[in-house]
Amino acid sequence: MFDTKEPTFRHKRYAEYKSTRAKMPEKLVDQLPRIQQVVAALNIPSFELEGYEADDVIGTFAVKAAAQGAKSGA
Repeated sequence: MFDTKEPTFRHKRYAEYKSTRAKMPEKLVDQLPRIQQVVAALNIPSFELEGYEADDVIGTFAVKAAAQGAKSGA
């Protein structure tokens, strides 16, 4: 799962959402396109959904998987 550059529903509801959080280090920002290329080259499914953060998408997948009987890897 990857975040998009679009504002999320939280940003739209609360302008100061994450306003005190430090920005992602530029060195990591610069690596994200390459990470996405590697994921695609390895045929690893990836998902992005505008208006939602990656962790929202991960949580949705986890809940749906659990409802279908998936077991935790922990």
